[in-house]
Amino acid sequence: MYIHQNLALQLGIDAGGWVPEGRRTEESVPLPKKYKNMMETPSTDYETRTEWNVRDSHATLLISRGDLKGGSALTLELATKFKRPYLHVNIKKPEIPEFIDLILKWLSHGEYEVLNIAGPRLSEDEEIYDKACLILRPVFIASRNSNRIVSRCTEDLVNCRWVPAARSSIYFDNGVV
Repeated sequence: MYIHQNLALQLGIDAGGWVPEGRRTEESVPLPKKYKNMMETPSTDYETRTEWNVRDSHATLLISRGDLKGGSALTLELATKFKRPYLHVNIKKPEIPEFIDLILKWLSHGEYEVLNIAGPRLSEDEEIYDKACLILRPVFIASRNSNRIVSRCTEDLVNCRWVPAARSSIYFDNGVV
């Protein structure tokens, strides 16, 4: 269900980020302990989690199938507020290889120590998990084969961190991308 976390675990990538107090998830159950590097905010609201993940990153990658809304729109607003570079990839069209290339080129032009990856929740878009996985798996693998490593991620897809090999970390924030 948590694509970023599941991919990170499968690929041996250290995943982490901010989650609401009590490790609160959309399903009203605590985030499983297997996602061990998640840090709790002092608030139970998702907006604080999203803000802290954006604030503590150097750039944001937004993945959606259509226009941004809800928490994804908030993520974009916060990236602008904190003057963080961002890339919104609208994967409504089926050109997955082109999206992978676009993301890798964008990442290669930045000196991002921490990348926030964000997108809609599974409850908002039932197809986002599979689509995002098709994109993020090759991006994560490519990062392991370069001087950069995707290393730390946050809850639900959203808010992932990308770091140069020397200091890797990824955060994923809300949304089950």
